[in-house]
Amino acid sequence: MGLVSTKSASGASTSPSPSGISLRRSPTRWRASRRETWELFALQGRTELLGLALHRAGRPVPGECTSVCCPASALVAQNWDWDPCMSAFIVILRLPRSGDGRPQMLTLTEAGIVGKVGINEHGVGACINILFGQEPADSPDVVPVHILARAALSAESLDGAEAILRSAPRHCHTHLLLSDSHGRYRMVEFCGKDLAVLGKEHDAQATPPTARSHTNHFLHPRYHGVDADSDLCHTRERHKRAEEIIRAHGGGRRPGEGMDLVRRVLGDREGQPKSILYSSAPGITPQRTLATLCSMIFDLRGQKMHVTRGDALRQDYAPVPLWSSSASPPRSPRTPLLSVHRKHSAYPRGAANNRTS
Repeated sequence: MGLVSTKSASGASTSPSPSGISLRRSPTRWRASRRETWELFALQGRTELLGLALHRAGRPVPGECTSVCCPASALVAQNWDWDPCMSAFIVILRLPRSGDGRPQMLTLTEAGIVGKVGINEHGVGACINILFGQEPADSPDVVPVHILARAALSAESLDGAEAILRSAPRHCHTHLLLSDSHGRYRMVEFCGKDLAVLGKEHDAQATPPTARSHTNHFLHPRYHGVDADSDLCHTRERHKRAEEIIRAHGGGRRPGEGMDLVRRVLGDREGQPKSILYSSAPGITPQRTLATLCSMIFDLRGQKMHVTRGDALRQDYAPVPLWSSSASPPRSPRTPLLSVHRKHSAYPRGAANNRTS
């Protein structure tokens, strides 16, 4: 998908895309997965490939996820809603600084995918929502959305993250909720090759903007009517309820109230089964279902993630720091190449065991 050239090489190599996004080839590590290179590349584009397959079969892409940001408290968060079978493949990657300037990152993703949602050392955080689109990508020259999310986390600033997304060749129907430790946010909506942004209008305000939420339908006026006939996984009911909770808490404008507000949004079960936190909704096929697999909150000033362990319905959060120690950042980048916290979950029961290796 336009990520790297597949030239033969015995060592690691990098081939940048026109946007500057690149994927390192490391044959030694990839051989450990016992998979072919093309399989690993295809895995990065699983959202686009799934969307294309469903479109050709005349089936809608299932909706997933509710995201929320609270600028006053510098928090960005979301529920990850997906097929329950994927709960065994949730991983948290702690990626250290690199020699080419990549910042320290902490990302929650699916095993084998380079990134999804997370935070970096510059206080930039990103969450993601799939949106409804009539025309899925069928071009080999676009960057998959999971790579876009990972690329945004390599930025030194919110503006830098937005610039990366604008410059990348893309064709998707997705929303990336970006926020930073300064109390700013961007709702970046992709509609095919087009892109629109909400949130920049609040940058000049003297007071922090109110908390905002996003689900699986477009909010930007430019895309009004694009998804009027879709209701991906009760997206409108979830968004309406999230905004009700935000208003009931005064918009989360006062520092110190954000964590309680965000947890109330992510843990809300009013109106179930069409609730924000849910255990069963129509899935990819009539035989499959969707459910909330985990909830995560990124503290952009405290530089840590709070993520639920085990059954997401219990909302049992555990902190995971950006750095290998909860103390200040290390003076030297002599940290392990990759730390993986694997979350073994017997959904929908039992507690998860976190492991670092």
